[in-house]
Amino acid sequence: MAPPADPAQVQSPVAASGLANSPVGVPTVSRIAAPASTDLSIEAPASSARPQYVRMGDKSVWLTKPMLRARGWTESAIRDFLPGPEALKPNPRFAVSGAPMPVWRPVTVAKAESDPKWRAWLERSLQRRQTTLAALADSPDQEFRTRLELADQAIKDSLVPPTLLESLGPAK
Repeated sequence: MAPPADPAQVQSPVAASGLANSPVGVPTVSRIAAPASTDLSIEAPASSARPQYVRMGDKSVWLTKPMLRARGWTESAIRDFLPGPEALKPNPRFAVSGAPMPVWRPVTVAKAESDPKWRAWLERSLQRRQTTLAALADSPDQEFRTRLELADQAIKDSLVPPTLLESLGPAK
């Protein structure tokens, strides 16, 4: 049987079965066919796009959640003060089965940490946890400490305002 040429003639299986006129209190389902010329594609807004993976060989400094925790961040602070992850990195410990690691740029973290609300939260959080930033950053893993020092330097560098010549771009 060929489909009807006019979409308005399309009858749903519910209507065809006679259930569309069911008694009060019984949920009914009705379907309206859209005209063939209507574009039903839905595009997600750019802001809700999933973060992309960091490219192989990228030498940029990215901050992971363990690095943020060493700087005093907690899961709730990451959720409340940082935007969603800016990129994803493959999990080095569980490369095949592990979930990718969310990462943030030093500029983003520096901007969040310079907010007075975050500074007040950090002070209260450290008092509540009865710890210091030095104690949080202490780690027996030398490689982690090196990466943390690189991240700290990248955050400090992002806080320094560019000079006039740097802001104008490269000389031609």
